[in-house]
Amino acid sequence: MGWNDWNTFNCEVSEDLIEETTDVIVSSGLKAAGYEYVNIDDCWMAPQRDAAGNLRADPVKFPGGIKAIADYVHAKGLKLGIYQSASTHTCKGLPGSLGFESQDARSFAAWDVDFLKYDNCWHTQGVAARQRFTAMRDALRATGRPIVYSMSNYGLDGVTSWGPSTGHMWRTEHDILLDWKSVLSNYRSNVVLPSIAGPGGWNDPDMLQVGRGLTYEQDKSHFSLWAQMAAPLMAGNDLREASAQTLSVLGNRKVIAVDQDPLGRQGVRIASTGGLDVLAKPLADGDVSVVLFNSTDSPARISTTAARAGLPAAASYVLEDLWADTTRTSSGTISADVPPHGVVMYRVSAAVPSTVTLAAGGSGTLWSRTGTFATGSYGDGWSRAGGPEFTRLTSTGTGRTVRYYGVAGGRVFGQDLDTTTGAWSGWQELPGNATGVRDIAAARVGNVVHLQIAGWDGSMWTQTGDYDTGRFNENWTMVESAGRSDLTALTSVASGTLVRVYGVAYGRVYGQDLDTLTGAWSGWHELPGGATGVKDIAASLVGTTVHLQIIGGDRALWTQIGDYNAGRFDPAWTRVGGSGLDRLTSTAQGTSVHVYAVTTTRGVGHARLDTGAGTWSAWQTLTGEDVALFDLTASTTADERATPSVP
Repeated sequence: MGWNDWNTFNCEVSEDLIEETTDVIVSSGLKAAGYEYVNIDDCWMAPQRDAAGNLRADPVKFPGGIKAIADYVHAKGLKLGIYQSASTHTCKGLPGSLGFESQDARSFAAWDVDFLKYDNCWHTQGVAARQRFTAMRDALRATGRPIVYSMSNYGLDGVTSWGPSTGHMWRTEHDILLDWKSVLSNYRSNVVLPSIAGPGGWNDPDMLQVGRGLTYEQDKSHFSLWAQMAAPLMAGNDLREASAQTLSVLGNRKVIAVDQDPLGRQGVRIASTGGLDVLAKPLADGDVSVVLFNSTDSPARISTTAARAGLPAAASYVLEDLWADTTRTSSGTISADVPPHGVVMYRVSAAVPSTVTLAAGGSGTLWSRTGTFATGSYGDGWSRAGGPEFTRLTSTGTGRTVRYYGVAGGRVFGQDLDTTTGAWSGWQELPGNATGVRDIAAARVGNVVHLQIAGWDGSMWTQTGDYDTGRFNENWTMVESAGRSDLTALTSVASGTLVRVYGVAYGRVYGQDLDTLTGAWSGWHELPGGATGVKDIAASLVGTTVHLQIIGGDRALWTQIGDYNAGRFDPAWTRVGGSGLDRLTSTAQGTSVHVYAVTTTRGVGHARLDTGAGTWSAWQTLTGEDVALFDLTASTTADERATPSVP
């Protein structure tokens, strides 16, 4: 989120303009609402490089240089962005970065720049776009300074296929104009690309035209649609002259919260008929944002249902209107009379208690039981689910279906549970003939299940399958970057297009990532904290925070948190407590994490973390039938929002 000078000022950029706009972002409350970047576009530089080939700021427009501007912006608690082009010249004919990528990136880092908009104008010397944009990505990384990389090549050259592995955001259309038809065109090009966006990489339909001459309804629609698509929100008006009405649009914190929601899902267009669109965007707390958009010139009534938007079955739903600032309840219909070129934007929630389904292997077969997530009550005991005795288990769930994968006799099996009816599908061995398997983990990216196993030799192998059909690839693939590292335990989490896998080898904790778009693995790295003698590991994702749990060498529960997007973890593990723990699993819902552990006496202990307060409940033992268990897995299903599908 931030501001860019181009839409309003074109080449009339200056040191004074940037400083004055910085001051207004702070004084107007936009900084407090989340606006962070102050971005300088084209025309900031001198017509020629210096004798050493370095870029120079235009001495008239920026007499103090770019570093001085960066210092000013940083002193206000904001960040500075700058512009260049992946060609011999910028769009206005000034020196481009083609062939100077490393040199220019070092200049940006030396000036403490935080954001680079990289354009695609003029002569490219026949060098392919992907090569040119990748060269600057590598140059920025080599500086060691975190710089947001925004690629502005207008949705051309197949950027949607390589953009996610190259930059933090990539344009999906040509420059947006001060024209309602242009806003619609950029929206329509961007809305069809939800599958490639996610935390760390975003579709960019270009900057905002809010406050520059569109009608109030058009401004609200423009802002709402960009927020619903999880697009970057870059204001482009003269903030020094912005009206109270314009600031109320740009500063609508409830709409901004949808855009910046930590789950990072782009909204999906679930209906589109005659210029009337419905978009649904799942949110981290289980709510769904629903936009009813009327692009026509006449008023229209637009309707959908909670079920169509991906919400679970419930007796009633709460609809919060994010522009009218009102709430109402509905039995399932989501509808409104929408003005021409207008939107109604709801945040919809369902009062459905989430259900935790536990499955455990032991005493010669598989066992299961259910509980209520909010209360932590788990019924009277375990029920026999049948099948062989599983020594390792994992699961992934959506809607009211849980898919289980287990290791029995060193081989890998799978089956499904319909939590509504309690019916199991029956175990079937997965293809690939894996033997001697030590542990198994599963994570879901879109409709693809990513399985990881620790093989008989301690190496990691992976296989993918279709979640809906349950069909898997014919073979397991060894992850070469993992090597033969004596893995004894695995867990994984996923968000966007990234899978993060954590493993225990030689009693220590390691992590590595899979980019599901490219299939590339990052290679193992040891997590900080120096944990040793680790027996098992589990992970849950709350927003963008990874909560890791391990059973330490003392058989107690230890925990550590990290930033999912950055991959950085706290420097130390924290001891939670418990004793005699043997195997571990966890599941999350809202802001709570529930942890379950099989003890050395083969019972099951349970504790809950309130991530908001950072407090843990006391350990308690689940009561019921005395079953000797080896491993268990947990899934929270009833309150999980299914991803809407495009009709």
